[in-house]
Amino acid sequence: MSEKTCHLFLDAISPNRRCLCLEEDLEQLCESLRRMGQQEPIRVRFGGWVFFIEDGEKRWRACKKLGHRKIRVVISNL
Repeated sequence: MSEKTCHLFLDAISPNRRCLCLEEDLEQLCESLRRMGQQEPIRVRFGGWVFFIEDGEKRWRACKKLGHRKIRVVISNL
């Protein structure tokens, strides 16, 4: 299995609707992203028409909340 690191539009990634994120944790992550940027890519897999998050749901939500358009990802099932 090969992997590829790239940037994807946030809208091309489907969130996990069952994932629960505490608002306080999300705010702390937003502040960290404002100060230092995205240090770690999220991991996604391609599933037909969209990408699904395997790891990094809170980072995706924080970037979305901050108004970012793209996020750095590792696509794990190419």
